[in-house]
This record gives sequence, C-alpha cells and structure tokens, in this order.
Amino acid sequence: MALPGTNQEQINSILTLFTNGRFQKALDLIEKLLLDFPNEAILFNIQGACHAELGALDIAIKSYEHAISINPEYAKAYFNLAGTLHEMEKLNDSVKHFKKSLEIEPENEAALNNLGNVYVDLNEHTLAISCYSKALAINPVYYEALYSQGSSFYDLGQLQNAIKSYEKLLKIRPSLVGVRNNLGNIYREIGELDKAIECYRQAIKIDPKFVQAFFNLGIALSETKNFNDAITAYELAITIKQDYFEAHNNLGAAFKEIGQIDKAIISYENSLQINPNYVDAINNYGVALKDIGRLKEAIDAHKRALEIDPESCEHYNSLGVVNMEIGNLDEAVSNYEAAMNINPNYIEALNNLGSVQKDLGRLDFALESYQKALIIQPDYVEALNNLGIVYKELGDIEAAIKSYSKAIAIKPDYFYALNNLGVTYNDIGDFEASIECLNEAIKIKPDYFEALSNHGNLMVDMGNRDEALNSYSSAYKNNPSAKYALGDIIHTKMHLCLWDDFSSEVDQLEKSILKANKTIGPFALLGV
Repeated sequence: MALPGTNQEQINSILTLFTNGRFQKALDLIEKLLLDFPNEAILFNIQGACHAELGALDIAIKSYEHAISINPEYAKAYFNLAGTLHEMEKLNDSVKHFKKSLEIEPENEAALNNLGNVYVDLNEHTLAISCYSKALAINPVYYEALYSQGSSFYDLGQLQNAIKSYEKLLKIRPSLVGVRNNLGNIYREIGELDKAIECYRQAIKIDPKFVQAFFNLGIALSETKNFNDAITAYELAITIKQDYFEAHNNLGAAFKEIGQIDKAIISYENSLQINPNYVDAINNYGVALKDIGRLKEAIDAHKRALEIDPESCEHYNSLGVVNMEIGNLDEAVSNYEAAMNINPNYIEALNNLGSVQKDLGRLDFALESYQKALIIQPDYVEALNNLGIVYKELGDIEAAIKSYSKAIAIKPDYFYALNNLGVTYNDIGDFEASIECLNEAIKIKPDYFEALSNHGNLMVDMGNRDEALNSYSSAYKNNPSAKYALGDIIHTKMHLCLWDDFSSEVDQLEKSILKANKTIGPFALLGV
C-alpha cells in the first residue's frame, strides 16, 4: 500500500534495493521519505530490516518498536522484531513477540515455524513440534517446518515420527542430501542398517562429493560386517577430504577387523598426523600396537590418550589390557580400578579386573568382579564364560557347566564357551557331550587352536589316536609356536608307529627345546 502523498513506485524502489542487498541505499531513501511521512509504520519496519541486515541489531529493534508504537496491530513488525531478538538470543522476548504477531495473523506459517525454532533453542521440543504441526496444517509442503519437526522428534527420541517427517520432506524435495543422510543416521540408530545404507547411497548418487555420506556409509557397512565395502567408502571419503582424520581412524578400524594390522596402523598414524590429539585414534593405535607385540609403544599410546582425556574409563581399560599382556598385573589392577572409579558400571573393566585377579590367584575376588558385571548386564557372555573358568578352578564343576551353558544359550556361536564346556565335560568323563561341544566350536571357528588341541586330547582319552593326530596336526598348522603342539604330534605318531619324517621332527623338537620352549611333556620326551 502506498503512503498518502507518495506512489507505489517509491515503496517498490526501497523494497527492490532491500531485495538486492543495497541496504544503505534503501536507508537513505527511507530517511528522505520519513521527513515527509514521520508517522508511517511501514517505513520504520523496512528501516529495521535494513539495520538488521547490516548487523546493527540494537538499532533495528528500535525501528521495529517505533513501527509498533505507531501501529500496535502491525503483525509484520512484531514478526521482524521477534526474529531479531531470536538472533540476539533474547529467547523469551522473542517468544512473546512471535505470539503477538500470531494473535494478529494466526495463519502465518512462517511465524509458527520461527516460533518453533525459538522453542528448540529453549529446549522445549514438545512446544516446538506443536508450532511446526500448526504451520504444516496451514501449508503441508512447508519444507522448513517438516525438517525442523523431524529434528525435534529426533531430539525427543521419537525416532519413528522423525522418520515420517523426513520421508514426507523428501517427497517434496528429493534432492536434499542432508536430509537423506540424517534419515540414514536414524535408521542406523534403530538397527535398520539396510535402510540406512540405502539412504547414504541415494545421497551419494545425488551428490558424489558428499563426504559425510561416504563416512556414514562406512560406519553402517562396518556394523553389517561388510568391512571391505566399508574400507572402500572410507577411502572415497578421504579422496574427497584428505584431512578427514575421523575417516582415517575408521579406515584403520576396518583394516583391523579383517586382520590387516599393518594397514590399520598406517591409517591410525595418518589420522594422528592430521590431529595429534585425536584420542580415539590414539587409543586404537595402542590396541593395534599391542596386537603385533609392540607393547611398550602401546603403553605409551594409552598413556598419551589419558594425558589428553584423563576421565576416560576406556583408556584406563585399554592400558590395563596391555599391562596384563606384559605381566604387570598389579599395574593392570590399578588401571581397571581407575576405570571403575570413573564409571562403576563399566562392565569391560569389571570383567578384565576379574581376569587379572584370576591370574594373580585371587579367585574369590575374580568371582566377585564377574558377578558384579553380570548384575549390571546379565547377558554379558564374556563374564559368564570367565565365571565358568573360575568355578572350574574352584572345583565347582556344576556351577562351571551352568555358566558356560548360559553363555552359549545367549550366544550359540560363542566358541570360547563351547570349548571350555567341552573340556569340562571331558574332565568328568562325559565324552559324548565333550565331543559335541568341541565339534561345534571347531565348526564355528575351524582355525581355533585350543578347540582343535582339546579335541585331540579327547580323542586320545577315547583311544582314537588317528583322529587325535588329525586334530593335533590342524592345531599345529594354525599355531606352530604353541606350547606342546609339536610334542603332541610326535608322541601320537609314535603310538601309531608312523615313522615318516620322524628324524626331521625330532631335530625340530631338539632345536625348540634348546631355545627353552615348552615343546613336549616329560613322559612323551622319555619315549622319544
């Protein structure tokens, strides 16, 4: 509407300057008009908008307030004033003025949406969702409100409702790759990994340089155990963004999962070259160093992680694991106890504390640690398995069998518990049950040295030395440096009168004994 004595062309000229970003020029024209029309609210409202765009928010507020003083029913001025107050983080005042704007124009979907945004900043997500829903009732294709509604549903933990909002939004704006990425994150969070992967792939198809989608795709693929595909995704992310230290770290984790420890270490080192204080990479680096026997370096890595993040129970736990490996058992106890001082419910540290107490011969303390872990998480199979080991050492065979069996009932492919249960059944002479358990463990993990060796021992006990030799040979093939492995083979061959390669095997045995390796038992050695 033109002002009295003016024409629409003058107003349009000001609005055109504003739209084109020529805010100071627009202000100059407004100042001229205000000389003739000092009581026109529209001029003060546009003046406020120009000042806001120029960053002069305090002056903008005064202009809006002047417009409102001239016309107390000026909804647009209340709207602009509320937006500026939001930008200045004066949230309660912003709410008040958005509400006043809506009293005058209750069907203004933009005001409803923006009021919702203020409620989000006030952490009032339920009120925010109500505002977005009202905006969408007025304009069902208002994509900003759909996006914000989905985000608020997510913040409230209402993930299915968040999915519905994002999916509606993508029907309106299918090219919004950020929304597809967010939708993938929600699907991943609720365990629907195939849908998550599809969302990330769709985002990448739309934008082949969308690095975050490649990174998240790598995470989802790792969670589905598709580590080779995950490696490809992380490598593509790094190709796009070479300094993406999180992707280098995750790439290392994927390499570790497929047994390529050397490549994992290189990836962790690349991550740390970019960000030397990235504690996740430091911790993972230490774990990988331990796996290849570089124990002192592993200790240094975990200590470095603790220097950066001294309140991390995970880093204390990792340090304890390496100290156990070295034989610093008392140090390991201190590490695990420090972890639990930070988080008393950290079951991994409780379980590991039980293991180190067992190694120290403190079986009652070990038992207590495992039982505490199981109170926190009754289906924690590692603690159930370890509890069975302690019960067996204490001579409570029935309790040991019960613990192993419970672990296997929870996780049928838990080959460690199957092996231990098989050995326990063998000890009490239940050969049939022992065979069943050990065969199942070997079926699940054909290269499992302990199960193969124990199966050989069982076959000896049953008088089936041919089958025992097969098991011992398979065990030795998988771990030729294991204690007594070569001696078991030679001793069994002697019983079977198999003298092929006997001389060379005895030579090999002698060399190993001279190196002080535990290669053969004393009675078997007498026979040789």
